[in-house]
Amino acid sequence: MQRSSRAQRVGRSTERQGKPCGMGPLRARRDAAMPALPTRPGKPRRRGITSLIDRGPDLGGWLGLRGTRDFLEVAAPYVDYAKIYAVQSLMLPAAWIARKIRLYRRYRVEPYAGGVLMELAWQQRRMTGYFRLVKKLGFQTIEVSENFVKLSPKERRATIREAVEEHDLSVVWEYGSKEPWAPLLVDDFVAAAHEALESGAERRRHRQNGLTLAVDIAKFCDPATFQREVGRLAKAVKALPRDPGVDEILVPGERGNRTLERRSRDGIPIPRTTFDELKGVADRLGVPMLPSSSRP
Repeated sequence: MQRSSRAQRVGRSTERQGKPCGMGPLRARRDAAMPALPTRPGKPRRRGITSLIDRGPDLGGWLGLRGTRDFLEVAAPYVDYAKIYAVQSLMLPAAWIARKIRLYRRYRVEPYAGGVLMELAWQQRRMTGYFRLVKKLGFQTIEVSENFVKLSPKERRATIREAVEEHDLSVVWEYGSKEPWAPLLVDDFVAAAHEALESGAERRRHRQNGLTLAVDIAKFCDPATFQREVGRLAKAVKALPRDPGVDEILVPGERGNRTLERRSRDGIPIPRTTFDELKGVADRLGVPMLPSSSRP
C-alpha cells in the first residue's frame, strides 16, 4: 500500500511541475554480467509502435485512474497508443473519461476513441454528435473501423476526411472484419489502404503487427497423406447443413483461389491514384501503358 501511495504522489508531483513522462529512449543497463535489452528509439517513433486496449471495467478487473497511473509509471516508454475500448466513452462518466485521456497524454501515450463507438454513431446516423462528443472529451485521435457496419469506399473516404479536415482529428484506420468466413485478400487491403491514406489517415500513422508461418508438412507426416486428409475434411465441412440463405460453405483458401482465377482471366483492379501514377511514369519515360480493359 505504501508503494502505491508513493506512485500516486509521484504522479501528482509530475502533473504539477508540468513535465512530460515516458519520453526518453529505453536503454539496457550497461552491465556485461547482466542480461541486456536492446535499445529502443524514444518518442515519437516510427518503428516498434505499440498500442494497447484500455477495457475499463472488465472481467479481468477494473483499470481505474490509479491503476492506469501505476501502469504508466513503469510502462509508458513502451506504449505509443491506448484505445479506449468500444463504447466506454458513453458508458462511463464523461469527466472521468476526460481525466483518463489527460493522464495518458501526460505520459506521451496517445489515447483514441475505439472504432465501435464510431460504428454505433454511424448506424444511428448521429455522426455529427459523435464528433462533438469525442472533441468534448478531449480526444485528438479516433479509430475508423468496420466490425459491425460496412462502409463503401466513398463513405470511408468521406468519414476520414470529415474527421481530419473539419474536426482536426487524427485517424487510426482498422482494416478487416470479425467475420471468420470473410478471408482477407492482400490486393483488396492495398487498394483500401491507398484510399484511407489519401483521405488523410496518414496524418498520424498507426501500425499493427502480423505474423506469417510456413510449415514443412514433410517434417511431421507424409505430404500425400496429409493432402488426402485435408481434402476429406473439406468435403465433410462443405457437406454440412446450411443455414437458410447460405448458398455454399467455403473453406479457407477457396474464396482466394476463385478471386485469383477471376483476376487472372479478367485482370486486377487497381486504385485510380495508382493507375494515374503509373500512367504519369509511363508518359514521362515515353513508354506505352500495359493493356487494360478500362480506366479504374
